[in-house]
Amino acid sequence: MIEPKNSTLNQDENIRWAVLVTQATAANTFLFVILGIYLAVTTGTWQAYAFSGIAVIAEVSVVLAALPLVRSGQLKNGGWVLLGTALLATVFISFLYVSIGYVAVAYNLVAGFFFIRYVLPRESRRLAIGLLVVGLVISIAAEAFNPGWRQESQLMLTISRILTTTLGLAFFAVISRQFWLQNTIRSRFLTVTLGLTLIATVVIAAISVSSLFSAGTHAQETSSQVLRSQVQDTLKHQTIETALKNDLVLQSIGQDVQDVAQQAGQILANPGAFNTESLWKADDHMFIGPDGQYINGEGDVSTVFVPNTVTITDSFKKRLELLAYLDMAFVPVYEGNPNMVAIYFVGSDETSWYYPNINLGSIVPPDYLATQDIFYTIGSPTNNPDRQVVWTPVYDDPGGQGLLVSAIAPIYARGRFMGVIGIDVSLANLTASIETEDFGAGEGSYAFLLDPEGRALALPEQGYKDILGRDREPNEFGTNLVSSAREEFSPILVDVLSGTNGFQSVTADDQEFFVAYTPVWSTPLRFWLLPPPCKLNWNKAPEYWYSNAFYRSAS
Repeated sequence: MIEPKNSTLNQDENIRWAVLVTQATAANTFLFVILGIYLAVTTGTWQAYAFSGIAVIAEVSVVLAALPLVRSGQLKNGGWVLLGTALLATVFISFLYVSIGYVAVAYNLVAGFFFIRYVLPRESRRLAIGLLVVGLVISIAAEAFNPGWRQESQLMLTISRILTTTLGLAFFAVISRQFWLQNTIRSRFLTVTLGLTLIATVVIAAISVSSLFSAGTHAQETSSQVLRSQVQDTLKHQTIETALKNDLVLQSIGQDVQDVAQQAGQILANPGAFNTESLWKADDHMFIGPDGQYINGEGDVSTVFVPNTVTITDSFKKRLELLAYLDMAFVPVYEGNPNMVAIYFVGSDETSWYYPNINLGSIVPPDYLATQDIFYTIGSPTNNPDRQVVWTPVYDDPGGQGLLVSAIAPIYARGRFMGVIGIDVSLANLTASIETEDFGAGEGSYAFLLDPEGRALALPEQGYKDILGRDREPNEFGTNLVSSAREEFSPILVDVLSGTNGFQSVTADDQEFFVAYTPVWSTPLRFWLLPPPCKLNWNKAPEYWYSNAFYRSAS
């Protein structure tokens, strides 16, 4: 490049070149001012306000200080104002935004070259180069140490690159114009050659940057796919593992109720093998209540209730005395499971034997027929011909224990249906443990419980926000998610309640939820687990109990 030397060019020509460089700098700085104001208005961050303030100060310094000095022929003072403003502004901005330090290095290399060569006199160049190097080192240090207050802004990074490139092109255009105006073949040839070289360099750089971005995007997509695959595998494993854990608890209850039903069948099938005289006498413990119901007192181990529609005979009393042996099975089974609310016998003759003793006769109507309720009918031969342990839907306990789900096993004595043994599992206890237990799905994860109709029997505050898009109402309970959930979650709820299993994702509020679900073959409920920035969810039941795992990933 032909350099205008102060020793060979007259002062007016030097001033003209310096003015053009300063004007180009002022125009470029003004564009940075616009960028800073836009960022401050749209983002409102203190970094944006600081950047816009620095840009305004730089513009004022160039327009009101450097440009007048250069125009008046004070190139040395004007050059120092230009260089100092550029270094100070870029160094400060390097500490405000991530990756801007690298842009600052490019900016100072371009601007510094033109300031030192075409504005500052020769005797100031060595010092100027030293200060330029210091500025470059500080900007690089900002990237190396990356202070925590720095903000990420793709817009800031992109526009800064464009404006830096624009400044370089503007400077080149200024110098090229000056060479062209010298009207010599040599200068014009050099101008054309440099122009073509610059164009080729820009094209190659653009292709290189595009390739780098493409490679980075491809690598990011590949990494994202691998991560999603890992999350999917982890969620499936977590879902199955926790589903099995909960299923074991429910299977244990199912096994307990089946064992007690078999014991009851043996007792009723072999009355002669049991000494009822010494254990519990009906005449000593039972009495007629105020409304004709046949009941016992609160001092007994279990509460006994017979409605006032039943005729009490001696043979009936003998059967009651035989049932007293059930207490030997009821007590240890009940004490061994904290989720149990009650264990009971309901006979086909309307006898109810219920542990623990809650004085059932004072709670239910005197003519209450237990054989008409779900926990009896579901185990009857008509509804359970295979004589298996079955689970009830959620129901309101007539004994006053609230919403329950029950495991029911039929009792047969010598092939004859005699009644059922039931174990009630409190949803209050179960939902409390679900909402507080750590399922290993990440900090902030939570679970919730659905019945077969999609009612939320357990749903924490965050669940209302994520699934329903609102806060929980005071004392809200049993909200139907199928009819109330946000549209994005509806397809997953349909699949969960239908008993299918799989892995899905859903996006809501710029958050992606990964959902894994698998049946849990034990009760009529659906169980979900959700963690944040990822959320877990699981599914359980033959056509019931579902445990699901939701992961929410930040977009």
